[in-house]
Amino acid sequence: MSQQKIIFDATLLVNAYETQVFRTGLFRVCAELLKKLIDSGKYEIFLYDIFGRERHLRQYVISNYTGTGQELSQVSVFSQDSNVFRTLAYPVLRKADGWRRKEDKQFYCKVLKAIAVRFGRLVEKLSPRKKMVDAVDASYHYIATYYSIPQWVHDAGMHATLIVHDLIPILHPEYFASDANKRLLEEICSSISANDMAVCVSASTRSDLLNFRKDLNPDNVKFAHLAGADCFRKRDLSFDNLQPFNYILSACTLEPRKNMLTLVKAYKLLLAKHNGQFMPLVLTGAMGWKTGKLFEDIEELNSQYRGKIIITGYVSDEELAGLYSNTSVFVYPSLYEGFGLPPLEAMQCGAPVVVSNKSSLPEVVGDAGVMVDPLDVESMAEAIESVSADRDRRSRLSIERASQFNWDKFAKVVMETL
Repeated sequence: MSQQKIIFDATLLVNAYETQVFRTGLFRVCAELLKKLIDSGKYEIFLYDIFGRERHLRQYVISNYTGTGQELSQVSVFSQDSNVFRTLAYPVLRKADGWRRKEDKQFYCKVLKAIAVRFGRLVEKLSPRKKMVDAVDASYHYIATYYSIPQWVHDAGMHATLIVHDLIPILHPEYFASDANKRLLEEICSSISANDMAVCVSASTRSDLLNFRKDLNPDNVKFAHLAGADCFRKRDLSFDNLQPFNYILSACTLEPRKNMLTLVKAYKLLLAKHNGQFMPLVLTGAMGWKTGKLFEDIEELNSQYRGKIIITGYVSDEELAGLYSNTSVFVYPSLYEGFGLPPLEAMQCGAPVVVSNKSSLPEVVGDAGVMVDPLDVESMAEAIESVSADRDRRSRLSIERASQFNWDKFAKVVMETL
């Protein structure tokens, strides 16, 4: 029996391996899905990068999957003609993403992204698609792991499946440094044709998509929950300045949507209540944007209470698993999430969790965690204190809840759309 042919958008994987910065939840979903598709042995997979970085696909992606247990003769690179975009537009996008994390470069970030996005659209319109269309036929299936379904896919009569992670830039553009995020996501969601399928990462995100694209057939829009990576399991703590089960942890990119300002305010209430003797707060994750006010508040609190807030910056998955495993309570007060992997990763390591009661997070934690209004400072402080005092029971609930999520379930739903 011949294998079904799939063109798999691996752009997110190249971004992550090339920059060592974008190893976020989007990267995790793309990587785990590709692994499951390869391990199934059912598909002949052609890796595609929207920026045309074919050398990077071979160097970073294919070589990384040599340990899957399957012959990689089933995995190859889908060639394309994108020299203009790769040479001119992509370096501009990379520069803009670098500036996004610097307070004094926000304006330049917006300008560069707008230029690069418009240039990319122009190149797509002017570049001949004949070569792409002639290389495939309607028997192929395209999997869009984040970016838009390309027009040449539909021109060739192919069907596609789009993984939809969230609609946050459309629903809340104020959470982002540039309007380019909103325009990009509108373009992504608008690329779904009547014959295509969409797999959303939560019921909440599915509802958001159907509200945005009321013309879509609901039967063609599925949802499948994500899972934590295997590396997130109980580990020893690797930070000498922390004591096991004697710190609060939050892990996220430091940006407005993650709502760290409210967490710092709640933590300040706990310090005041306990005369400065409450356990430290650890913030870990990559630097985001618009962090000025957050760091002002942290500096003020640390000067008053002798450095009670510890900022680790980006840490490896192994180090993060150790932090999850030994925290007294994990707090994730995000204002909106398409799914929210960090709470699930934390629960997989046995961390008791306090999360926001908004968007998809109740789907993730269920009855295992405590949910609070993300803008209610007093409720957040009370939840942190009560959950940390009940750590053993909450830890058992977390592990039981996390066991209900796995990548096989997610991949199965995606495969059913092919």
